[in-house]
Amino acid sequence: MRNEYENPAAPFGTEKPIMPAKKYEMDMCHGPIGIMLLKFILPLLLTNALQRCFLLADLVVIGRFADYRSLAAVGSVGHASTLIVDLFIGIAAGTSVVAAQAYGAGDRKRFSQVVRTSVISAWWGGIALMILGLAVSYPLLKLLNTPEDIFGRAFCYQMITFVGIPVQLLGNVGFALLRAVGDTRRPLVILSISGVINVVLNVLLVACFRLDVAGVAIATVVSQAFSVVLLYRLMRDPGETCHLRLRGMPFDWRIFWEIMKIGLPSGAQCSCFAISNITIQASINGFGSLAVAGHTAASSIMGFVWVANASFHGATVAFVAQNYGGGQYHRIRSSIAWCVTSGVLTAAALGLLFFFFGPELLAIFNPDPKVIEWGMIYFGVMCFTSAIGGFMDVIGAALRGLGHSLTPALSTLLGTCFFRIFWVWAIFPHWHSYRGLIFSYPVSWLLIGVFNAVVLAYFCRKLFRDKVHSRHISIARRAGN
Repeated sequence: MRNEYENPAAPFGTEKPIMPAKKYEMDMCHGPIGIMLLKFILPLLLTNALQRCFLLADLVVIGRFADYRSLAAVGSVGHASTLIVDLFIGIAAGTSVVAAQAYGAGDRKRFSQVVRTSVISAWWGGIALMILGLAVSYPLLKLLNTPEDIFGRAFCYQMITFVGIPVQLLGNVGFALLRAVGDTRRPLVILSISGVINVVLNVLLVACFRLDVAGVAIATVVSQAFSVVLLYRLMRDPGETCHLRLRGMPFDWRIFWEIMKIGLPSGAQCSCFAISNITIQASINGFGSLAVAGHTAASSIMGFVWVANASFHGATVAFVAQNYGGGQYHRIRSSIAWCVTSGVLTAAALGLLFFFFGPELLAIFNPDPKVIEWGMIYFGVMCFTSAIGGFMDVIGAALRGLGHSLTPALSTLLGTCFFRIFWVWAIFPHWHSYRGLIFSYPVSWLLIGVFNAVVLAYFCRKLFRDKVHSRHISIARRAGN
């Protein structure tokens, strides 16, 4: 008897995948988990950290060669842009799970169908979201209570970045496919090259040509487009497992809905974060431009913690999904334990590091003492609770790797969207301070993490119970023969 979520291509007792791992790939169904996790996570961590560095370079350049209003303008639209993109970003999450399960099961045909279907979906979804983003940009900024002294710059930055949404989605899906087969090294190379281009263009357009926030936005879109060109040139190689054939393989609606089954709840979860963050951002905007600038600088630095959490999230999805697809259920619990421990310790260490060097780090963005003061309030809450966020991310990723994407999406809807909005409406008026507002983050992480951990324990127990039952049936059939 198979678990209802099990990949039908994965027979019980599969010993090794049909698709042999190539040079840049990783068979996660065999070998020591700790060593394999280290090999997988280090390039992924470095990749995401470099991306974060390049994003920080945007803010440093704009903070140094413009003024704090430009820095505040870029920071004030981040959550609004994320809300639009996250409506369809689940394609990448769904692609990663479905592709990893097919790879673990050794189903080459199914894997090829996932590649083509996900890329086509990303392109047309990106076009639709670009149109939607451009249409709602102005009213969304008004809804956010964006301060008048930064409204024009924020609108300019947001319109340009929305034009790059199709490229962004194509890149997310392409890199998700590579991670699904254990390849985290080549994405590191590609994103490093595009990141250097981004920094060079930032300095050129902002410092030399004085294009202000428009220069930062243009540099971001151009560098993303360059990385996508490199990525898809690689995927056009017939020798690649992730080979993209533009002809001879029709769009597979069955695969599309499987991706959406996992991806849409994941995208909805990300959108829940964005909606709750927009609500909080609107309250932060009420403290003025200096508060927005300090929040932008501090949250950008703390972004390295979220990068680490996202890296362990991606590793957990890949390890759990491959072993689930390959029928190696005994390795699932070990993979989760390794990822939880490593992710929590990494988040905690980074949080403490940023708190103790907070003033120096914040001064890199803007030396204004008021900006630094607001940023340190943020650090005082977030740095000491960052490990909770790491725990929440890994537990949710484990559920997605098993194919249960709806559960973490619903818990996030309740724990972030509803709870944080409730916090702003019911608690913030009585604890009317910036610190009181920021405390809504770790409290919501704790609620989500505990709930998902209970659900994960239930599904893992059910999975092993079904496996034992199936083994008993198989033994009885062999005895009967």
